[in-house]
Amino acid sequence: MYSRNHNIASSVAVAASSLLSPADATGAMAVGAVDRVVWSTTQAIEPFSSQGPTNDGRVKPEITGPDGVLSYTYRPNRFFGTSAASPHVAGAAALILSKNPSYTTSQLWSALTGSARDAGSPGLDNTYGYGLLDLDSDADTIPNFFDNCPTTHNLDQIDSDGDGIGDACDPDRDGDTIIDVSDLCPNTFNTQYTFQDDPLKVKDTYIRAVHVTDLRTAIDDFRTKAKLGAVVWDNLAIRQTEVRAAHIQQLRNSLNDALTTLQCASPSYMDPTYTDSTITPRLTIIKAAHIEDLRKAVNGKK
Repeated sequence: MYSRNHNIASSVAVAASSLLSPADATGAMAVGAVDRVVWSTTQAIEPFSSQGPTNDGRVKPEITGPDGVLSYTYRPNRFFGTSAASPHVAGAAALILSKNPSYTTSQLWSALTGSARDAGSPGLDNTYGYGLLDLDSDADTIPNFFDNCPTTHNLDQIDSDGDGIGDACDPDRDGDTIIDVSDLCPNTFNTQYTFQDDPLKVKDTYIRAVHVTDLRTAIDDFRTKAKLGAVVWDNLAIRQTEVRAAHIQQLRNSLNDALTTLQCASPSYMDPTYTDSTITPRLTIIKAAHIEDLRKAVNGKK
């Protein structure tokens, strides 16, 4: 039993078949209400949200929108009721039509109900209708609430780093904190190594053996990721101060092999053809920049 104008005891009052005209009309889209605070949690229907079926047995409402909202005219107090929920559905319909101006009434109806997020009893029911309003902004058939890239078409929903953002719209697909546009290996997590005397002064001319050996350790680890064998490094005594071009070139070659295997981009090295054969003995020196660009590369940075 239900009456809008009478105080009926709770023991006999029921929500079923409580819709009034014109919401019960065949051509009307009736809208239920759920407080936006619980929209993504309990999804509890508002106690004042009228429910079906109609007197002739049709399921109502068709869809449910949010209430308890703030608007231009309702603030600072929140706006409750199906009077708040219905404009949200109307606004969603307007957005759909703005993108698809040739839609018929039937197509618009299907777009709204077809992307609704099911709530309550599975499928169409007399409490939520087809479910909670949920547009499919990128037209990939996945409603926004479930879409890990709601504004980018990504039917596969791949999320390589498991951060809840799909690869199609994730600026850091491997989750290593290096943005993909600056990442040599955007699909491989890059460990961020720390090095001796980090950072080196760019104009520092005193490159020591330790600067090479800590890079060797990092490159060995990087090659393990690429499932490559260990490198037989050139002899280099810890106290040796004459770091030669051959040592730098071996570091580059060993790292480049791993980068290629992992399908990473090629790093940009200073003096890319810098070898012992091009160095005048006792006049040309290994510069800090040669070490720095290797450090950047082993950390996956362009």
